[in-house]
Amino acid sequence: LAMFVLIRALAQQPVLEQRLAVDDSGALRLAGPAPQSALAFVLDAGGRAQPIDRLLLQRSARWMVSDSDRQRHLQQHDLLADALGRGQAQFIDSQGQRISVAATARAAAGLGWVFWLLSTLALLLYLVTMVVLMARPGQRNALYAVMATAQCGNLLFLAALSTPGIGWPEGFMRWEHDARSAFDLITAGALAHVANLHPRRLPQWRQRAALTWLAVAAVIVLATVVRVPHSWWLTQGTLIGAGAIAIAQLLWMQRREPHPLAVQLVRFSTMVIATLLLLTLTIAAIGPA
Repeated sequence: LAMFVLIRALAQQPVLEQRLAVDDSGALRLAGPAPQSALAFVLDAGGRAQPIDRLLLQRSARWMVSDSDRQRHLQQHDLLADALGRGQAQFIDSQGQRISVAATARAAAGLGWVFWLLSTLALLLYLVTMVVLMARPGQRNALYAVMATAQCGNLLFLAALSTPGIGWPEGFMRWEHDARSAFDLITAGALAHVANLHPRRLPQWRQRAALTWLAVAAVIVLATVVRVPHSWWLTQGTLIGAGAIAIAQLLWMQRREPHPLAVQLVRFSTMVIATLLLLTLTIAAIGPA
């Protein structure tokens, strides 16, 4: 149901008829064969000029390290969504000239093949998850279902952001940041929880699982509701920390009662956490672009 609601909303969403691009100097311009002046402002509903820049072309707030960049990104996309809802966007270039760009609905045919691929993968993952959970209900499979469902949500957001053209509903970028941060943190919490249970139960697993979920819930609130400074680092640190806890629990499990699956899970988890750490450091160093 969520997938079909998403398809309908995106198909009806107005987008700019002309493509925007960023040149080598970092200036935002209308793409085209002829040279275009850099776009500096967009007019809001009251006719006031609001500054815009290259962040308008950034499709996701989830991987923005800087709090100020994230806030500017959200504001610029909300301004554009408001302008598109009025039928056209009014820009002012660096020469002070007003430029009007018409808006048109994407329609289902304009969603792009990447959208259909990712949304189909999300649907298939959800269906497989439900089959596994119904075939063998239990706590371990329930935790697997939590992780898989969270990643279904991530895939649907990636599908929405992959659509051609610039234009999403007002507030969408904030929702995308908050929901995807929560999805990742919930996945990490479920991973740390299930490492207490599979392939063997560890002593006092309930207490550790409860503490894990309390920590995850606290970080979700701090990052998406309170919006504490440096929330991206808090989120990434929690993800890496939860992975490290899962690895430590699996190593403890292997020391107490050796199991061949525990060894494989340690190796796989180590590769995943190492990749996440490398991705985090890379994004922090060079940015999501």
